[in-house]
Amino acid sequence: MNSTLVMINLLGAVALLLFGLALVKDGAIRALGAKLRTGLASGTKGSLRAFESGFVATVALQSSTATALKNNLPSDTWSG
Repeated sequence: MNSTLVMINLLGAVALLLFGLALVKDGAIRALGAKLRTGLASGTKGSLRAFESGFVATVALQSSTATALKNNLPSDTWSG
């Protein structure tokens, strides 16, 4: 019974995550539209440039996620 609740909670969390991502994507497209497409096209023209853009975006998102998690956890659970 306990594992069933864990799976339901996990699936619910994944569904909320995907729903939130869809909302963010739609909002960004509505707000930025053509500017977003132009920026993405120029940021991914070549292989090296696409790699660099992806690397910078990944580093920025990972560090912001870690900061958000650190700020929301009790201080005794974070070992950083």
